Amino acid sequence: MDMKDSIVRELDSFASQNDILRYSDLYEVYLDLRRSIECIFLLKSDKNAVETTLHCLKIESKVQLFIFYLKQVKNGELKEYEAVKAISDDYEVYCMEMINTDLIGDISIFFKKNKEAEES
Repeated sequence: MDMKDSIVRELDSFASQNDILRYSDLYEVYLDLRRSIECIFLLKSDKNAVETTLHCLKIESKVQLFIFYLKQVKNGELKEYEAVKAISDDYEVYCMEMINTDLIGDISIFFKKNKEAEES
């Protein structure tokens, strides 16, 4: 089994365990993620390494948010449409935060300022 199959199977397993078919909108997000993962490995990209890495990080941030919000929907803490909106609204900021946390080792100043602005 190659890396793509392993990643897709892990996502499929998570979706199956959480009965993704019960949630039509989140199921669409899942299918989009699955296609995005498969495309990474199929395309002979003319993108440079930085663009490819950023694309992968965006997908990773969507996957992490999908997992997080699906659990909240499943536990009744969030409505499905709210989860789908949150994933589409938050994944790019979350991706930047993942990069900053990885590079800086702590929550970035940008994220702190955004969070403070949202709270006030």
